Amino acid sequence: MILEKAVCLAIGYVCGMFLTANLAAKIKTGKSAYEIGSGNPGMANVMSNVSFSAGVFTLAGDILKVVLAAVICYFLFPDLTPARLNFLYSGVGTCLGHNFPIYHPTKGGKGVTTTCSTIVLYQPIPGLIADVVGMLVVFKTGLLPVGAVIIPLVFTPYAFYKGGVEAGIISLLLTVMMFFRHRNGLKRTKEGTEQRHAKLFGK
Repeated sequence: MILEKAVCLAIGYVCGMFLTANLAAKIKTGKSAYEIGSGNPGMANVMSNVSFSAGVFTLAGDILKVVLAAVICYFLFPDLTPARLNFLYSGVGTCLGHNFPIYHPTKGGKGVTTTCSTIVLYQPIPGLIADVVGMLVVFKTGLLPVGAVIIPLVFTPYAFYKGGVEAGIISLLLTVMMFFRHRNGLKRTKEGTEQRHAKLFGK
């Protein structure tokens, strides 16, 4: 099964390298996402600096590439389906491709949507709970980096419990990637200089 898992990772990586934010930005402005706002090819940057519809398009595209990789691996390797490992490995591959595309390894996305989609495909209810917790943290604090890292942190203990060491380690990898991609935002948060987005609760 090692080869099958490696192929799932590779399929996910290829799907993940398609950065929907760049397409959305090009269509709307003629510029790449790297030339707009924060320069991050992700939904938040596109929605804030291009348009709401471009952000929704980016969100949908980033979800769909996780789903596409999972569907391909589902049909190629049905023996991995009982433990849902085809979904997990293809999802991690998609996150890697999104965060570190081979053609621009230092300027990928931050992987929030791909990570959220991966854990939901792997374990729908616990994945959704983790996503909602992260979203509520953002709504309460206005701090996107904090909410982002909370999501895999909340999900990882369940991954160890439900899927054992293998699934737990993969979920831990998603957590490490999320911390790494948001390291600057977390540093700014600690310093009190991170931009706060609109909060839903509190002042």
